[in-house]
Amino acid sequence: MHCLHLKVATNLNSLSSPSRFSSSIVRNCNLRLNRIVACSGSTSGQSSGSGSGSDLGPVPGSSLSRTETYAMLKQQLEVAAKSEDYKEAARIRDSLKLFEEEEPVLRLQRLLKEAIAEERFEDAAKYRDELKEIAPHCLLKCSSDATTLV
Repeated sequence: MHCLHLKVATNLNSLSSPSRFSSSIVRNCNLRLNRIVACSGSTSGQSSGSGSGSDLGPVPGSSLSRTETYAMLKQQLEVAAKSEDYKEAARIRDSLKLFEEEEPVLRLQRLLKEAIAEERFEDAAKYRDELKEIAPHCLLKCSSDATTLV
């Protein structure tokens, strides 16, 4: 598990960091330390590094969908890499690979990327067609979360 520590200034008048703010602002500012904790979904006391893939699905009693779990694993991988925790990054990478093998859309997307990179365009076209069948929306490129499919 990784923690990100954020300093949140809720009252800029008592901040104890005079080098960054003028002294009039520093006097009355409250500084709070908040933590964002990212977990891979294992709620039991067991280590999630067992490699069994059991922590990849939604946890009973958890509100995380498989899509959210996948996104969280990708975020954890980025955090582990940035903090240079390569053992944890490798564990999360392996969990992501297992997750991608279980999810048909993710598996086909990976195969499509590999086929394109290796210039196997007939295979790539086959994977693209399979993706269109099972998840036609996944091939759409959109950066807005306010878009609706018609």
